[in-house]
Amino acid sequence: MWRIDQTQASLSASGLSARVNLRQPDLGIADLVWQGTHLVGARLLQVRRPRSGADQNLVDAYVRGADLIAVYETRLSGAVTTQLYWRYIEHADLCLAGFELIVSVQTELLDDDPGLALVSELPCVELFQAAKADAACLARVPVPESAPDAPCRCTGVGLFLYRFGKAPGGYLEMVPPADFDHVEFEPGANPETLCSRFKLFEERLEKGVIRRARVRGLLGVDPRHGGAVA
Repeated sequence: MWRIDQTQASLSASGLSARVNLRQPDLGIADLVWQGTHLVGARLLQVRRPRSGADQNLVDAYVRGADLIAVYETRLSGAVTTQLYWRYIEHADLCLAGFELIVSVQTELLDDDPGLALVSELPCVELFQAAKADAACLARVPVPESAPDAPCRCTGVGLFLYRFGKAPGGYLEMVPPADFDHVEFEPGANPETLCSRFKLFEERLEKGVIRRARVRGLLGVDPRHGGAVA
């Protein structure tokens, strides 16, 4: 399971291994090996502060059960405390494994901007989105193929399936309706990868209020067999 060595955390589980740089949550979950295959260029659930200079300073980190937990303080015209839970999830009967990222924010100020962006980059030859909330039907999403192309913006249901192509299976990313407004897709920094970005906590945050959001990412889903394609 999770193990911390100074500021590096590593996961070793059945069929899945990964690493998190606790000092740089904006680098996400990296060094992913799924079913013996290294997912080249994959970085899942990167937590980024969109404001320039808003460094996330590590305050504490520990493991509790299947959770890797880290606490950060951001000081830029105030103070925002962010707590991240990287929760390992396994569905052995479905051959699925992955993570649930739970993000909590609070501030010391009467009014502050807690805005975050969650970014994932991974290999992708086809992208699908759930057409309805029950995910019984999937629709192909046309994605930009080169950097000059405008990002593809998707609203609706926050459930997306990525097919890897060369690597086995694919990746499923799910955002609850309360936390999802839209997502933008663009070519990743690495060849044959796709980058997704969606925002959290776009409303102002008051002192004494704790705001929480979550996203789940599972490896092992193949969009060609995950449901009917519209």
